[in-house]
Amino acid sequence: MLNDKALIDFAKKQVEISTLQLNATKIFLENVCTELVPDSSEISWAYIEKLANMTGLSINGIRNRVSRKELIENIHYRRENPLQKKSRLIFNIAAVNDYLSGK
Repeated sequence: MLNDKALIDFAKKQVEISTLQLNATKIFLENVCTELVPDSSEISWAYIEKLANMTGLSINGIRNRVSRKELIENIHYRRENPLQKKSRLIFNIAAVNDYLSGK
C-alpha cells in the first residue's frame, strides 16, 4: 500500500501532466481557430441590395446576369440555403468586382 507521501507525489505528477496537456491543447486550438476564422476585413459577401449599392448596378441588372449565367454560382454567388432552389443569393464582392472589371 502506498504511503501518504507517495500518494501526494503521484497526485502532483498527475496535476503536472494534466496542466501540460491542457496547455498543449490550448496552443493547438488557438492556432487552428485563427486559421479557420477569417479576419472581418476578409469577409466579402453581400446580399443583392448591398451589391447593387456598391457596384451601381440595378437589382434587376444583377438578376439578369445571374439568369444569363454571366455570374456563376459558387464563384460569384451562392445560395443562402444551398438545399433550397429559391433561396436568397449572397454575392462574393471580390469575384463580382473582378467580373465587372473584365478579369
